[in-house]
Amino acid sequence: MSSRSGTVFVSEPKVSVDSLVPIYPSQYYYDHKCAYKFILSRSDNVVALPATPRMELGTIIHLLHHWSFLNRGVGVTLPQAEQKFDELVADTERRLSASPLSAHLVPLSSSCDVFVTRRHSAVRHAVREPSAKVTGGDRVTRQLSEEGIESLDGLIKGSMDAVYYSGDSIDIIDRKSGDVTRDGALRESYVTQLKLYAGLVYDVEGIMPRSLALIDGSFHKYEVDFTPDEVMALYSAAKDWLSAIREEVSSRPGNLASLADPRPSNCKNCQLRPNCRPYWEATRQGAQGYPMDFSSTVETIEALPNNSYIIRFGGYDRSLSFRVKQAQLSAYKPTLDQLKNGDRILIMNAVMGGRQLEVDTQTVILIDRR
Repeated sequence: MSSRSGTVFVSEPKVSVDSLVPIYPSQYYYDHKCAYKFILSRSDNVVALPATPRMELGTIIHLLHHWSFLNRGVGVTLPQAEQKFDELVADTERRLSASPLSAHLVPLSSSCDVFVTRRHSAVRHAVREPSAKVTGGDRVTRQLSEEGIESLDGLIKGSMDAVYYSGDSIDIIDRKSGDVTRDGALRESYVTQLKLYAGLVYDVEGIMPRSLALIDGSFHKYEVDFTPDEVMALYSAAKDWLSAIREEVSSRPGNLASLADPRPSNCKNCQLRPNCRPYWEATRQGAQGYPMDFSSTVETIEALPNNSYIIRFGGYDRSLSFRVKQAQLSAYKPTLDQLKNGDRILIMNAVMGGRQLEVDTQTVILIDRR
């Protein structure tokens, strides 16, 4: 990825074998479904689409509750929780504003449709009375938050939300800002994450956790069923998968795109899809279920008197036009000013406005220089 004056260009990714280590329990479930996505996530010179406003808010809530846990000894009042939440939002918005891909998401209170309700719930649950401080230097009774852990061989590394030690028993809890179920069952990605944490704990501590649990955005707790055998089988499979990917990168670095598995379930929420040639080939074949992304050549660019732009491009069964209205212009003008006839343009997450494509809070415009 290269950037000039707020414009982002897509170029060829570059990856090394060393950059593939370690893998993370929180990402493995989706990474192993598409090896090329995993490779892109560790590559230099790639463009990552911004997280959704809901995802950004989820990270803020996660940080708020970690802060509340660290302050459990002195307690947290409602005004303190509100102030901390607002500080975290301000930090996030400064980061988003610094990138031409995400500046239009600021303020989050406007771009995130659940901001008010989630803020109210998160702040309320961050309030806590002072608790007795636990003393002692061994495992007799300990509570840890955001506990980092790494396998003995360095191949898997993670950070557990909450770990409770009681004698020789260990309980692991992972907190999520949204729902943890889908169609009445726990989400497989979250279950996989917790089981990999259990494998890490057994690898490092020599003790298989007594329990695994998820807590959702409404603070309901869900126990995760597991057996030691299935935990260790998954743990070994993850390492074997990583070893195979490293061998592929080492033996055929020029043909890594063949490891892609473009399908709607893999691509819909992939933030790295602008860099994936197999993805663009799949979408051009007209398959259903993919995001509304377009890759084509600019035919004409028209700046209208009302400070909006019309971009016409071809390459599909008919010529399409893309409109950027005045109210949205500031976020996209640096890129539009760089565009010229004949440029290859990538329009990500567009929406249909009548017979034209239009921008949305998640729309990103990129220039393809590959």
